[in-house]
Order: sequence, then C-alpha cells, then structure tokens
Amino acid sequence: MLNKERLLGFLFVINIILIILYIMYLSHDQHANKSDQTLPYKAHSLGRSHYQSKTEQSVKNVAVSNTITNFEVIPSRSDLTNNSYFIKTGLNKAYFWLERKHDSQYEGIQRLKEYCNSPYDKVSGEEGVVPTDYKVVSVHVLIRHGDRTPMIPVNNLNISCNFDDIVNRSILLQRYLEYMKSYAVWKNNPFSAILSPFPNSAVCSLSQLTGQGAMQHLNNGDFLRNVYIKRWKLLEDDGLRQKSEVHVRSTVYSRTYQSAVAFLFGFIPNFKLEALPIKPQAGIYFCSTYHTGFNCACAAASQYHSMAEKARSTISKNDKLWLSVKRDLLKMVKNGQQWLNGLFDISTAHICHGIVPPCFTPGCMKEYINMTSRVIKVKDRLGHENIYNEAYQKFQRLAIHPLIFEIALRMFNQTRSLNVPKFVLYSGHDLTVTALSVALGVNNGEWPKYATRFVLELIQSKNGSKFYIRAIFNGKDITSKVLFCQGKLEEGLCPANEFFMFVLKEHIRKYFDDSSYFKACLKANI
Repeated sequence: MLNKERLLGFLFVINIILIILYIMYLSHDQHANKSDQTLPYKAHSLGRSHYQSKTEQSVKNVAVSNTITNFEVIPSRSDLTNNSYFIKTGLNKAYFWLERKHDSQYEGIQRLKEYCNSPYDKVSGEEGVVPTDYKVVSVHVLIRHGDRTPMIPVNNLNISCNFDDIVNRSILLQRYLEYMKSYAVWKNNPFSAILSPFPNSAVCSLSQLTGQGAMQHLNNGDFLRNVYIKRWKLLEDDGLRQKSEVHVRSTVYSRTYQSAVAFLFGFIPNFKLEALPIKPQAGIYFCSTYHTGFNCACAAASQYHSMAEKARSTISKNDKLWLSVKRDLLKMVKNGQQWLNGLFDISTAHICHGIVPPCFTPGCMKEYINMTSRVIKVKDRLGHENIYNEAYQKFQRLAIHPLIFEIALRMFNQTRSLNVPKFVLYSGHDLTVTALSVALGVNNGEWPKYATRFVLELIQSKNGSKFYIRAIFNGKDITSKVLFCQGKLEEGLCPANEFFMFVLKEHIRKYFDDSSYFKACLKANI
C-alpha cells in the first residue's frame, strides 16, 4: 500500500511539473510573437543559416500540395495569440507575415494579388452568355501578355523561365510543353527566326514571359474554347480546317508572341502552330494600313502623347507619396532607373512569385508591405488622374482608332455575309488594353492585370435580321457601360449599328471636331 501511495504521489508531482512547463512555453511563445515578429524574415534575408522561429516552423508543418491555390490566405496557430495571417504561395513556399490591424497595407497586398492574376485560380466569365435563340457569330479578343519579369534589373532577383516548379499542376500544361518541345512547332513560323514560341530558359531575362504567364493564357484559351467552340461551334472541330476563319496578330515581343501561342493552344482543338501563322505587328496599338487604309504615323497623336507625359511628369515631381515610394524602391534597383512602371515591377515580381524581398530596415516585411501599399496607391491615383487628362484621352483615342475601325469593318462585312474571320486574336500590352477601354468609355484608371482579356462579340438575332455586340472585360459583361450603348440595349445587347456609327462618324467628330481620322491626325501645334 505504501509503495502505491508513493507512486501516486510521484505521478502527481510529475503532472504538476509538466503543467508548469507547458504554461511557461505558452507564455514564452506569446512573448516571442509580440516582441520579435520580424525575426523570421530577417532569417530569410540571411539565407536561413541556422535560425527558424517556432511560428514559422509551425506554418511549414502545414502540408503544401500541388493543388494549393497561389496566395491562399490561411489562419495559423499564432492567430490564437496575436491575430495574424500568413499568406502562403504555391511556388517556392515563401511566407509573408501580415498583421490584421494594418488593414490598408493588407488591401494593398490584395490589390497586387488581383493584378498578379494567379494561374491556379479557375477561369470563369460571362463570355457567350446571350439570350435564348440568339447566337454568337464572331469574336474579337484583345489580350495583355501574361506574367513577365521586371523591365529593369532588380538586385538579387532571379525568376525561372521554365516550368519545373509548376509542370504537375495541369494536364493541359503538360500537353502544351510536350508539343512545344517538338520539332514541328518551329516549321513555317514567321517568328521562329528571332523568338522562341514558349518560355524555355533556366533564368528569365528582362521583360520575359514566365511559366506562370504562359499558364495564364493556356487557361484563358481553354475556357473560351469551351464557350465558343464547344458551345457555339464558332470554328470547325479541328479548329484549323478553315484557316480563313482565324486571324492572329502579335506585337514583336517574345512575351506577347508566347502569350498568343499559349492562348491558341488552349483555345483551338488539336492546335498546330505550323498550320496557323501568327502575323507580326510593329506597333502596340495594332494600326494596320493593309486592313484599314490609314496612315499609322499620326502627328496629332504624337503631340497629345508628349503633352500627356509632360503633365504626368509635373504631377509625379510634386507627389510626396510617389517620391517616398521611389526612394525606397531605388534601393532594390541595380542601375538607378526611376521609371514608374519599371519600379512598380519590383513589387509585382516579388508578390506574384512569392519571393521574399531583400530587407532594407530591421522591420523588413512590415516595411515592404507598407511600401507595396504605397506603390499601388500611386499607380491607381495616377491612372485615375489620366481619366481627366484631356491630352492623354485624345492620344489614346487617336492611337486606337485604326484598331476599332478594323474590328467594326470586319463585323460589318460579316453582317453582309462576306467571307471574314470568325475569330480574331490580338496579343498586346497594358497600353493597348487601356486605349481600347478609353475609346469605348469604360476605362476606370486601373492598370490592366496580367493576362487581361477584352472580348467583343458579334451576336445575331433570332430571325437573323439584326446584329448586336457585347463587350466583356476579364469575364464581366460591361456592355451597358460602353459609351455608345448606354440607354440603347435590347435584351442586354447593344445594336451593332451603334458601334458602326460611332467608329465611322461620332468618335472623331465628338472628340476632335473633325470629319475624319485623317484630318484629325493632320492637326499641328495643338
């Protein structure tokens, strides 16, 4: 009996000791989280030599599978003590620490997340959604290239230009890579002498499409294939039986050309690049003398552009927020360039690829998050000011007028049953998308995200006698907001004649007080 009492007493003491140790552990863990929240990121910047915080280790213990959505926000164990969040990326398992109390900074990260346009999110949209008994008869798609590397050199930033980290994420991606590596893809290709049709290097050089960027447009093409080919039978089953039904142009940059190839691979069943030439386009606004008869050297557009840049430069020089952002960003740049969009690339490159930025203060991540929020505020504000900059608006309208004329002419010919392409793809840039949105009156000043798609559909009525258009921006139907469609919709569709009249007469007359694009471009000494 005595031995049993001693044993129970011994176990009781052990339990008390364990409880005390556990309480001390929780107290220490809570104190560490409050007093040294930036230490895990200091460890990142030092190459993670031997230190790793308990908090960071607890997050690393969470399984990271290939199915995790990029930038998925998950609560961690530390939420119980300091109400924090971790943002977990699916690429290189970098972790960013965010304090929920910094709502404005968190919103800045969220805006950049949206801009990144994760290729792991499911693509959806309202393309092809028309009333019963109507049908889609032709489609014009303008895309911005996918995710790319920065345009200026950034210290200690190397981004892969192959697919090693993401190849297992998509069967479509695996098929794309298998085909891209075959010999056939290089035959009869007007770009092949100067550009690779897909990202294919260990490290990206400046301004190059990344694997993420290619995957974004694979997904875009795949989604629109289900809409326009499977549902609306816009093209033949093999997609290329009638080459005259497809027209593709890309600016002469690897990032736009490779984006077009990725999009088409996802869009056209049994796609063969050697069977569908992608025509090179010299200018980023897709002005084609061949298709429109216009002279693409528009003197007035150049003058308006100079005026707009001068006004923007004046604003930037007096903008305290921009000056503070520029000061911080220049610490991360190799050659001291001060170009706004180039500096903005620094933030997007780190955020879009889950790369921990170099520390430049003891509170590395908090400072970086704060700076990133200021970057997006500057970018949004300057974009919003462009809405009220008359010179900027006129430049964009003149620059894009030949393209909207080409689209309207092709749609008009289709209403007359002439033999014109049913599907047209233009692979361009953020400036191209912005100019089109300005011309249609739907620009809100926000910078178009990577892999943006701007779709214009030609719709035929129930009895075949009337035609309409729809405008869809990144999957959202914006037809009711289009300048010449407001108050004129029929069952949610805009009469095509409104588009034709706007392009042929009202666009130039309303904004330039001239009877033709030719006369508007001749104006000098504005």
